[in-house]
This record gives sequence, C-alpha cells and structure tokens, in this order.
Amino acid sequence: MADAAGGIRKALPAAPAVGGLADRGDGLRPAPRLRDERRARERGQRARRRAPWKCSDKQRDLILRLVEEHNLDKGEVEGLSRERFGKGVKLLSKLEASGLIDELIERHGGNGGRPNGSRRARRNAYAGRSQ
Repeated sequence: MADAAGGIRKALPAAPAVGGLADRGDGLRPAPRLRDERRARERGQRARRRAPWKCSDKQRDLILRLVEEHNLDKGEVEGLSRERFGKGVKLLSKLEASGLIDELIERHGGNGGRPNGSRRARRNAYAGRSQ
C-alpha cells in the first residue's frame, strides 16, 4: 500500500512551496512572478510621474521656479495651459511653453531669471487658443 501511495504522489504535480514558488527539482526556485509584476507596475507609475517634458529643460525649470516663487497653484497653471493650448504643461512644445512663461510673468510679475529685470519682446507667433 505504501508503494501505491508513493506512485500517486509521483503522478501528482509538486505542491508549491511557501509564497507560491515550486521547487523545479534542481534546487533553484524561479523568481516570484507577483513580485516582478508589482515592481514593473511601480516602475511604470514612477515613469509616468517623471514623464519627460516636451519643452526645454530650462523652460521646465523656469515654469517650476515661477510656480514655487509665486506660490502658484499647480492646478491653476495646468488649467491655464489647457485653456490656452488644449494640453497639459508637460506636453507643451518649446513655443507653447514660451507663451505660458510669458503669461505667468505677465500675470504674476517677476523677471523670470533674466538679468536686470529685462523682458523679452512678446512674439506674434504665440496666439494661444483663447481668441
């Protein structure tokens, strides 16, 4: 009878070990799939939070500095971007970001990091969507 039970055990697949990891028979266990999936999901979430901006790094830094220095609500700046250009701040092209920067400086003051408080001339190429 012991032989019959042994034969049944050999025919059945091995029960997974703790944590869902079955021994492959070579003493090595496969990487836990759930942990890898969770890590991949977390990496994707971090990448979305750090999604690259379409404008230049200097423009990104200036927009963020204006928001910080003037205690602007990021939601309001995002709303202004959507109102003027139909897209979020991170998706603005260099020309559109330039228009947003001009708008923020016009509304909230500041020299925008330019020496001696000089202002750059507004370009006619920026028309925005609010016409």
